[in-house]
Amino acid sequence: MNKVSNIKERIKEFAENTGENKDVFFQKIGVTSANFRGKKLLTGVNADLIEKIVSLYPDVDLNWLITGKEANKEEKEKTVMNEPPENYGNSYKDKYIEVLEENKELQKKVINLLEIKDNLKKYS
Repeated sequence: MNKVSNIKERIKEFAENTGENKDVFFQKIGVTSANFRGKKLLTGVNADLIEKIVSLYPDVDLNWLITGKEANKEEKEKTVMNEPPENYGNSYKDKYIEVLEENKELQKKVINLLEIKDNLKKYS
């Protein structure tokens, strides 16, 4: 990717390199192509837009997108997760279930504490 000075110009360049219609790209990220033309091209973007791009296009070089400088090979390797691939599959699902179970236990404790509080009020 070329060195482009403005983040919106880099987003526009990335859109051109996705191989899909630019209007479709902009629709996916929740903006119109008009935000990337004329004077609007000179305005900044918010973090939500960058997050949307990264979530839809995880292969985008985030360093380049934000700074205009491509990450060198060593920096790219640092961004790779050090977790073994076999942990990727259901890890989020398992973690979600674990958190739900913890939440359920905490709710039981809260109910128990509320009952104790009510009993203490009765005998006060």
